[in-house]
Amino acid sequence: HQTTVRSKTYNASWDEPRTFEVDKSGVGPLKLQVLDFDIASSNDLVGEVDIDQDLMQRIFRAPLYWTAEAKLEVLDGKGHPVVGKDKQRCVLSLKIQVLPVPSKSFEGQRTLTILLSQCAHLPKADLLGSCDAYCVAEFAGTKHTSQTIKNSLTAHWMEKFEVSL
Repeated sequence: HQTTVRSKTYNASWDEPRTFEVDKSGVGPLKLQVLDFDIASSNDLVGEVDIDQDLMQRIFRAPLYWTAEAKLEVLDGKGHPVVGKDKQRCVLSLKIQVLPVPSKSFEGQRTLTILLSQCAHLPKADLLGSCDAYCVAEFAGTKHTSQTIKNSLTAHWMEKFEVSL
């Protein structure tokens, strides 16, 4: 895109809004899976949270330093809410922030920081009545696996991952 020419001045000033679209192939959905770690068998899917591609593109185009916190309902494979051992709906808490890339060679690029805070109201998944929860987050070709929080019905991770596009 080209700006308007400002002639006969050493202090050119433009007050022209510009919108730069983020390449749709780079910003896809954010998929968060909550799983129960099992030492003796395969890990079990507790549930998942999906933030669709359109919303992630709007988030990525938000002003720099934009921050949001969300408590998102965890759904089972059929789209139904996961209910915890305490009979409350399972909720995944996260924080998303849009930051500049910390390098001048990538001016204009953005970093999306996603903080996995916690997952509350987990269901009983083990014989002992608790859950060994961990989270797998996938976004823009990047995969992050949290630590496993053993024997808990509320997993506190406080882990972040970053994606630059």
